[in-house]
Amino acid sequence: MAVTASGKDWAMVPLPMGPGGSTPVAPGVDVLFDADGAGSVFLWGMAAWYWAAGDDSARRLAAVQIVDNGHAPQRAVAGVFGVNVTTLWRWRKDYTEAGTGALVNEPKGPKRRWKLTDDMVGSIVSKRAEGATLQEIATRFEVSTDTVRRALASTSDSSPTSNPTEAIHRLTCANNRT
Repeated sequence: MAVTASGKDWAMVPLPMGPGGSTPVAPGVDVLFDADGAGSVFLWGMAAWYWAAGDDSARRLAAVQIVDNGHAPQRAVAGVFGVNVTTLWRWRKDYTEAGTGALVNEPKGPKRRWKLTDDMVGSIVSKRAEGATLQEIATRFEVSTDTVRRALASTSDSSPTSNPTEAIHRLTCANNRT
């Protein structure tokens, strides 16, 4: 006589034997987090996935595969793994489209060094002091206007003039030219 448990037919229902201290996710699915950040997923008491502390890719892969293989609902997995349901949905989408490489956590911020040298920053500041617009400077140095703004902000005296009235007039004219 077959018994159905968790959507599967079994000759006999397996005992839900998660290790002590584990968090139940669904019938027969438990997750155990170590104090250092490592973790394991247990299916019917047997270790199925493991990730080392700091290995976010393996942790994400475990979460994705628990849901994709039908072991537990997405909302329950997201709750146990401490992420938003939308985040888990995005991981699943990325994994489906590009495989495990899509689950690698890339550092935020610039991907390469800043293009500008100290000499270029000095030239940008002097061009701005001469009244050039951000767009003109960006075109001249082949960088974005945001890079020009950051270059000007990185200097202590980035204003084109020390006279506030003249500075306001110059900025107004510059905004009208862009």
